[in-house]
Amino acid sequence: MIKDWEWAEQEVARLTGGKRVPGSGNKNQRGDVIVKGGGILVEVKQTGRPYLTIESSWLIELESFSKVYEVFLAVFFQKRGYVYRLLDDIQDSYFFYPPSSIW
Repeated sequence: MIKDWEWAEQEVARLTGGKRVPGSGNKNQRGDVIVKGGGILVEVKQTGRPYLTIESSWLIELESFSKVYEVFLAVFFQKRGYVYRLLDDIQDSYFFYPPSSIW
């Protein structure tokens, strides 16, 4: 029987036309699915629970690849998927204003 995390990786690969990364669970490989000749990297997280704790180390590691790849995080909750795009330069996309400067 296929494990849920394997199903999630296979589903992302099927939907994107990408390929699963062999050994992606070990520290020598990055991402779970590579798409379009290596230009897009997808990290897949799956849980059977109605919540997922996102670790900052996942995002920091993925951010380091966003200069080379277009990076996406695919999260599956009980086989329902959501996809998030990580940007290579957060300042181009999000602006932070300290509360005192808005009032």
